[in-house]
Amino acid sequence: MTGDLSVKLAEGVLNIRVGALLIKGDGVLMVHGRHGDFYTVGGRVRFGETMEAAIGRELTEELGEKAKILKNGELCAVLENFFVIDGERFHELSAYFRYDATALEIESGVSLCDENETLEWISLNEMKDLTVYPLFLKEGIPSDGGVKFLSIVEEDF
Repeated sequence: MTGDLSVKLAEGVLNIRVGALLIKGDGVLMVHGRHGDFYTVGGRVRFGETMEAAIGRELTEELGEKAKILKNGELCAVLENFFVIDGERFHELSAYFRYDATALEIESGVSLCDENETLEWISLNEMKDLTVYPLFLKEGIPSDGGVKFLSIVEEDF
């Protein structure tokens, strides 16, 4: 398992991703600063890797040893996302897993895995005024116990 599931096609790029929604109080733990002034969660699935294995790997990459205290996440959303970055069209399929992060002791502004990014607790209220991906987080976190299917097509796609 080496290559990320990001495939360049004539029409654009196809990505397969996973994201962990680590919930503590009214906040979500998000990554800030990797590629610009926005907040996000997760990363790409690798070829031959299950989504569950990918989310475990992503959590370990972001949290290090602290990831071990998290219990298994629950799939809460599947997102089909169509967007454009720097003129390049993207079609992205993502699975988001919800975690109870009450026991996770991480302060905002901490950099555990990469000096160019920090982990930040972002409240659902704050998200409305920030650039946050996935976009559906601005509307809240799916929490009804089922899996929500979402499709977002940006205007310029």
